[in-house]
Amino acid sequence: MPAATAVFAGPSLPPAARPAYSNVLWLPPVARGDVARLVASRQRPCAIAIIDGLFEGVPAVSHKEILWALAEGIPVLGAASMGALRAAELAPFGMVGIGRIFTWYREGVLVDDDEVAVHHGPQELGWPTVSLAMVDLRATIEAAVQRGLLDASTARVLVAAGKRIFYKERSWKRVFEDAQRSGADPAILQRLARSLPQLEVPQKRLDARALVAFLGDCAIPPIPSTVPADFGWTEIFARLAGSPEHPLAVPVDADPLWRLALDEIRLDPVRFALVADRARLAAAATGASLVDPGAAIAHRLGLPTRCEQIAWLAHQGLEATWLEDLALHAARLATSATAVDDVFLMALVHETISCGLWPAVVARARRKLPHAEVAEAVGPARRQALLSWYFEVLLGGRIPADAEQVARERGFRDLDDLVRALDVEWRYRNGS
Repeated sequence: MPAATAVFAGPSLPPAARPAYSNVLWLPPVARGDVARLVASRQRPCAIAIIDGLFEGVPAVSHKEILWALAEGIPVLGAASMGALRAAELAPFGMVGIGRIFTWYREGVLVDDDEVAVHHGPQELGWPTVSLAMVDLRATIEAAVQRGLLDASTARVLVAAGKRIFYKERSWKRVFEDAQRSGADPAILQRLARSLPQLEVPQKRLDARALVAFLGDCAIPPIPSTVPADFGWTEIFARLAGSPEHPLAVPVDADPLWRLALDEIRLDPVRFALVADRARLAAAATGASLVDPGAAIAHRLGLPTRCEQIAWLAHQGLEATWLEDLALHAARLATSATAVDDVFLMALVHETISCGLWPAVVARARRKLPHAEVAEAVGPARRQALLSWYFEVLLGGRIPADAEQVARERGFRDLDDLVRALDVEWRYRNGS
């Protein structure tokens, strides 16, 4: 099945008003981080459409995450509400706006974001709107003037009255009351009030429908984007792609293959010595969080463009998404409870890739996976035997008096973590 188009919608186009398109993924109003997580997901949408967005109780969708989607070749469209705002602001970078409200913002007719703000009920009730959007008021007043129900002077009074009212409290009743206090003819206002059921223009709803109709009527072609090809992550932006459902995130070595790859680095004294010092410096400079490792590696290797990065990845035998995978791990680390340890572990990965050792590390780690899957709990006798085998037989030395400290210096979480790695290594070498 082809990838779906993700549409963020709420009160502007509630479920009861939505057309039945099979390839549309309906999502609630967008908030900060939602677009970033869509782009970071393994099943990216073929396009992203923003209609409604949250802004008061949570941070609004950021411009940068939309730019990231555009930089990744995902068309982003907007209309009606938050989508119209962001489309007008990001049209120079390739975001596509649809509808009158977008045009008003783009041409500077509208500036304030309260023009599209409404007070509404929750998703469980179908996003009911309980206040009047200023853009709907403007469109309705314009229609009334065109039909001869209002003169230009009264129209200006009504618009001014609407702007004075806080968006959550704006209603036709309040607007008429304020306009009458400002000198508007009560008879004209009453005539307009009687005409509202047939006259009122739901401009937000019309623009939202126009956007969805566009999605349904045509396959969205690639949309030119002027976002720089070397668009990179900042530490703050990396947090946007973390999962809000998992605030403690996933440690770097939680994935079996990553854990085994790290074991390959940590158990080999020569390999570890090549990368450890630089990794420690990087971890110390970073502190308890991590900037985008993919961008750092690409910069260090002189690979500014995506095409150059893909060519290098192919030459290294790495997946095309490898740099993005590293960035995702960085995003998880940003809120990880074990961030201090994980920063060093990720830094080990950075340095190993930069040194060109990663393909061999991953290849051997993959071969060890079956042995890790059958590993059992290690008892005291086997624990001592494994430590003796590693330090005395493989390394030609003695078991250190403070093996726990040595294990931590090697990047293991504790001595048990080292013993686990030794157990898998022994099973792999002995075919068990």
